Amino acid sequence: IQDSLRANRGALIADGRLWEGGSTGSADIGAMLVTDETGASRCVQAVASLQALKLRLRAVGVSLPEALADVPAPEAGRVLNAWIEATGLALAQAVLNATTLLAVDLAVLDGALPHPVLERLAAATEAALERTGSHRPDLPRIGLGNLGRAGAAQGAAMLQLYRRYFSRELADLDLE
Repeated sequence: IQDSLRANRGALIADGRLWEGGSTGSADIGAMLVTDETGASRCVQAVASLQALKLRLRAVGVSLPEALADVPAPEAGRVLNAWIEATGLALAQAVLNATTLLAVDLAVLDGALPHPVLERLAAATEAALERTGSHRPDLPRIGLGNLGRAGAAQGAAMLQLYRRYFSRELADLDLE
């Protein structure tokens, strides 16, 4: 399970620059440590990933499609609600951690979840951000992306164009 969680790599766009995760784990926001709803330290991706949701659902004998149905069964809905709250807390902490290092004014949530679930997740993240970050006057906004499942593939496809035409890195310059 941990190997499948570790396989996810991330990237961050800040100040017009792409910060890629790599073998060193840079920009791998999923590897950030947060405190889960029980008070234990865990990586964001161990709490806030689809894999984490699937594990919670599997523990009670429910499938992901059942939980993501327009009207989920009561047990599936209970697990989904608990995951949304736990994920909102984990993502809020990750956003606050990122804001400590960078001037983050917007965090965008997107993924392979149905839009209504993403909206609930954004609301839970915003609420947790307001609770845990109340000491900060400049909390970032939480926004919703619109690429969904295709976001990672489109981002990977755009990397070549980014490196060739927009990168400020010497290693990306075409010196021929």
